[in-house]
Amino acid sequence: MARIEFSTTAAPFRRIGDLAPAELAAKLSEGELAGETRSHHPGADDRLQMFEVRAPAGAAFNPHSHDEDEIILVMEGELHAGSHVLTAGESMYVPGGTVYAFRAGPEGLRFVNFRPRLDVTYRTPAETRATRPA
Repeated sequence: MARIEFSTTAAPFRRIGDLAPAELAAKLSEGELAGETRSHHPGADDRLQMFEVRAPAGAAFNPHSHDEDEIILVMEGELHAGSHVLTAGESMYVPGGTVYAFRAGPEGLRFVNFRPRLDVTYRTPAETRATRPA
């Protein structure tokens, strides 16, 4: 029988640069490394994943992709993706395997990221191209 799971805000934010393995850290921008994250629902092969990120003002998120689809919901600040500026309550859907980049607005950014299952992939554009069928 399924059970309801609850997540509270008691989990502390942790600096991404302190959590990222060396291989991942080498791909991240200074702004990404300076950001903070906390998990609400860690996900698994058959379970939803949801985590929260806080980024400092102007932090750039390098071009990258993930294996899974994701929805990014802005909670505070602004998310600048190309010519689009998202504010609190607005979201973007990114299909898995799609390269994208964004940056935090002048007041910083806090967002929640939802994925259909655990996905810790972070592929550069070159890695993304290499994983696509010929």
